Amino acid sequence: MENKFIVNMEDNDSFSKFSKRDLEELKSQICHSKLEYRHNVWFNGDVTIGLEIEYENVDKDLVDDYTIMNFPLWNSSYDTTLTNGGEIKSPILTGSPSNWDELQKICLFLEEHDALMNENAGGHIHVGSQILRGNIHYWRQFLKMYMIYEKDLLYFLFGEMKEGRKGLYYYAPPIAKAIYQELDTLNHCTSFEDIFYQVLPKDRNEAINFSNVSVADFIKRLGNTIEFRSPNGTSKAIIWQNNVNTLVKFLLSFVREEIDEEYLDYRLLKEPSIVPCLEDALQFVDMIFENNQDKIYFLKQYMKEFQWDKRMSRGLVKTMF
Repeated sequence: MENKFIVNMEDNDSFSKFSKRDLEELKSQICHSKLEYRHNVWFNGDVTIGLEIEYENVDKDLVDDYTIMNFPLWNSSYDTTLTNGGEIKSPILTGSPSNWDELQKICLFLEEHDALMNENAGGHIHVGSQILRGNIHYWRQFLKMYMIYEKDLLYFLFGEMKEGRKGLYYYAPPIAKAIYQELDTLNHCTSFEDIFYQVLPKDRNEAINFSNVSVADFIKRLGNTIEFRSPNGTSKAIIWQNNVNTLVKFLLSFVREEIDEEYLDYRLLKEPSIVPCLEDALQFVDMIFENNQDKIYFLKQYMKEFQWDKRMSRGLVKTMF
């Protein structure tokens, strides 16, 4: 009997180039695979992360007491956009095992108290903009790639849900169309400062908030971040980890200088689609990830091929889909 095609997690296959048959086998593998919460998702020393975990249906005073007692560096605060809830803000994170352990325990606390995450709650992720170093080539490629794949990235960032939270299009509307209207300007910019002042959206309440990015220096410091506001809120730590890993690897892909900008320009000869497309998702993971495991984790969340077993979340060592 012929063995089925199985991808090795440690390899780096080009999923977008798979034959139709191999792609069907890949889909089957994704469907039957389990995602384990990882404590070894390390990033390089230039990477900094900040999280804003919004929630509803849990008394904020209870969350205050929990964070002060267990995680004093995390901050529990109000958010006027939420009903009977608030948000938990992280300190600066780097992806260390202790960071992932703290995040998992906080998410478990919210889940055990039946936090409501599918109405107004968002899951904002800040990534230090020093990754792109004020390099005009990195920024130009980032914006071009984002325009093309925004619809796929957003669908992935919906987490376990297939649509955005109720307030998404008010507090974090997509920006690909707005940037596309400035494509000619983007191509004629000669410095990052030009891109910042002439191309980047200025509204803080959009899918990406660029207002905190520093144009004076490109060093790692508090507040100098690109804020991704589109992720849905979730109490599932594995989705937070998947989202963070994807957004950080997205930015790091430009530093590797392997992105084909000519291909991006070809795709941008016409306005990008707003409809998620698996073919584009496969291209996206091939561009940003360097191993099959990251690709499969992304695609499993993108394809919504999981059933959450709440009993599994009780364990703090491994949380799985």
